Amino acid sequence: MLLGLGDWGDWGSMGAKSGAGSRAESEAGAKAGASMKVDQVALLAAALAAVLSTSSAEGAWEPFECVVGGVLLLIVFAFHDFTVARRNRRARAAVSGVLALLWCLALAWPVQEFVARDESHVPGLLTGLWVVLFGAHAAYLSWGVGFRKARG
Repeated sequence: MLLGLGDWGDWGSMGAKSGAGSRAESEAGAKAGASMKVDQVALLAAALAAVLSTSSAEGAWEPFECVVGGVLLLIVFAFHDFTVARRNRRARAAVSGVLALLWCLALAWPVQEFVARDESHVPGLLTGLWVVLFGAHAAYLSWGVGFRKARG
């Protein structure tokens, strides 16, 4: 039972009760968490939607938008399986584009406050930053630097 709201499936140790069965339930939850499958396209689409909804607000960039971008980067890096992007050019371009947008969202306020001379320069700076980050991510994914080889 999740917070007394009923059975919402196996959410790991969140639903474990104190007492004799809690250890077995915790171990079962850990196994379920380890085998969790995340829809890769949905993950990138959700990140893209969050970037677009955050960046479409009028006015200057705010520090909170950096926090949103940083959290989205953490989520994508934690749950996205980059092995497909290493082998497939279209997937590499899609992943690189979304990651570059997330980095731009995370860096928009510092660019506005510390780099741009005028607020009108920010869109051009962010566009240039996106191009550089897109190329960097695409190159990183194509070279496979930092990826562990599967043991088999």
